[in-house]
Amino acid sequence: MKGPLKWIAAILGVIVLFFVAAAILLPLIIDPNDYKQELVAQVKERTGRDLHIDGDIALTVFPWIGVKIGKVALSNAAGFSNPVFASTDKVSIRVKLLPLFSKRLEMDTVTVHGLTLNLARDASGRSNWDDLAKAGAKAGSDTGSEKPSAPGSSDVSEGQAAAALAIGGLDINNANLSWEDASQDQRFQIGNLSLQTGAIATGEPVDMKLALDVQVGKPAIDGHITAQGLLDYDQALQLARVKDFEVEGKFSGNELPGGSARIRLAADIEHDGGKKSVLVEKLRIEAEDMKLNGQLKLTGIDTSPAANGTIEITEFNPKKLLETFSKEVLQTRDPNALTRASLQATIIGKPNALVVKPLTIHLDDSKLNGELTLPDLKSQALRFNLVLDAIDVDRYMPPESDKSGAPAPVAATPGAAASAAGQMPNEALRGLDVDGRMTIGKLKVAKLKLSDVDVSIKAKDGLIKLHPIDANLYKGTYRGNITVDARGKTLRTSVDENLAGVLAGPLLQDLQGQDRLTGAANVNLALQTTGATADEIKKSLNGSATFAFTDGAVKGVNIARMIREAYARIKGTVLPVEEVEQKTDFSELRGSVHIDNGVATNDDFTVMTPLLRINGKGTASLPAETVDYRIKATVVKTLKGQGGDELKDLVGVPIPIHVTGGFAKPNYALDTQELMQAVGKSKIQDTIDKKVGDDRVKGLLKGLIK
Repeated sequence: MKGPLKWIAAILGVIVLFFVAAAILLPLIIDPNDYKQELVAQVKERTGRDLHIDGDIALTVFPWIGVKIGKVALSNAAGFSNPVFASTDKVSIRVKLLPLFSKRLEMDTVTVHGLTLNLARDASGRSNWDDLAKAGAKAGSDTGSEKPSAPGSSDVSEGQAAAALAIGGLDINNANLSWEDASQDQRFQIGNLSLQTGAIATGEPVDMKLALDVQVGKPAIDGHITAQGLLDYDQALQLARVKDFEVEGKFSGNELPGGSARIRLAADIEHDGGKKSVLVEKLRIEAEDMKLNGQLKLTGIDTSPAANGTIEITEFNPKKLLETFSKEVLQTRDPNALTRASLQATIIGKPNALVVKPLTIHLDDSKLNGELTLPDLKSQALRFNLVLDAIDVDRYMPPESDKSGAPAPVAATPGAAASAAGQMPNEALRGLDVDGRMTIGKLKVAKLKLSDVDVSIKAKDGLIKLHPIDANLYKGTYRGNITVDARGKTLRTSVDENLAGVLAGPLLQDLQGQDRLTGAANVNLALQTTGATADEIKKSLNGSATFAFTDGAVKGVNIARMIREAYARIKGTVLPVEEVEQKTDFSELRGSVHIDNGVATNDDFTVMTPLLRINGKGTASLPAETVDYRIKATVVKTLKGQGGDELKDLVGVPIPIHVTGGFAKPNYALDTQELMQAVGKSKIQDTIDKKVGDDRVKGLLKGLIK
């Protein structure tokens, strides 16, 4: 046995000696640079392009089979402005020789420095690599087709190849990529790209670091992106993992809010090829001072994708974030408003649908719970059911411009607010597909205080309905039905509202800063209007209203005192100076209004006070915000209340009062001349009643003085 073993050992020694000798002698005998021109000619023949090899080509054989190339450039396709399609400063690839005999591929670190790749598409849609693709296809057809492998053999060979592959790493430095698409007028560039990895082998984790600059043409944005992580792939389990993955981007550009933006993302990511799923854990996203945490699982990614996960946005300062983006200080009436916000949500995603349930949002002192559903992401339909505990909307409004602190006039009901809305784009309203409900425990808006607010909204194809709307306010109730119709060329709004038992004084005090009218109010409105601006709405307003107030007062005018002063002047006397409150008490105030193109007409105004019975009629112009109203006040026989004793001579006499001027500050004037005539007629009639006994004569005389 010793003889054969010696022969085998000798043969192996010769083989080893042969390769050692080849590794030493081949680079001395064969100079790859001698074949540059032939290689250039072959590229020209097959592609029609020019290949420039300016650097030397170095060849190694043992213990590594490798090649190192200096500067190389390939010309661009005809018709494109950039003369260079691709170029490199240095490429180095080496494969260890001896493992090849065991069908193992062990590569050294693959080095690519100074890579430049200019990709482009012209206005006709032709790309600058189309000719290379055609040349490659032709070369493949010239070699003939390979024999088909046995069923299942490809999977085995791929698995064995992957298992036998080992790369020392990747070293890509100073790479640049540009893309210009003349057909879409798009452009972007990636510059200073560097990618370094550790050794790459199946079943072993790989460190990866990436950095690059990016420049986008439209909109003009520049950025710098860095990324790193630990990559791992298990061939047997078909699991690909990225642990401790982090990517950070810093961007600048005039189109960005505030001119700059920064975002950072970190996560552990796992792709299961067998289960066709992706799991994202320890997800962290940071945008300026806002931080999002969560986890997400995607399933059926190749057939019917579905998602399930949770997200949490920890407490941050929205005002500070907005100021960072806009570079402007956001002003609110309450300086502490919009300074604390957070979010927690569970997300359930299905093909073309998304459900957020449950959803919790904290904003300052308010808490919102509920659920949101997007049943069709393509149509942007929205379904919701939300519960808000309490909110003061006024805190978030801009500071009042009026230095006196008096609030600007606002609408007292949701319907009036809808009618007084500014310009509304019909196209946007037609695109709404909403069906939802929202309840609010306590609401303050326009200084009005409401509770137990319940609003349902439906919007489809330009028809928006808010019905029902229920709320409690100022010891009474509100119920409304509002419809906005944007289906035609002109926006149409209809309002049907009811106020029952609402204390008018506190409501008007909060709303307008003064309570000109007090009492328990019952109001019914049925209004229609067209247009989208406040002026259009006022001019086209039509409909009717009824109102009734009980046990209240009209402030700003003391009708009894006004009559007493006028009557004193008639008698040639002067009333003693006294502190008199400017108000007129009433037990009941009621009437109805008909509105025609913004002009409100009332013919049945009635007020009952302890001293007076008041009737009135007149008009009010909403576009001009002026009033022209005539009142007849009659002193009652009871003579009780507000100086009744001094007016006993005026019992039963109609006293004329004319109200004119603007809504904000109307003028009340008593017609003294008409009052004198009325008093004179009254006295003549009294004399006739007392002196004339014949009823026929009495009737004739009364008819003559009318």
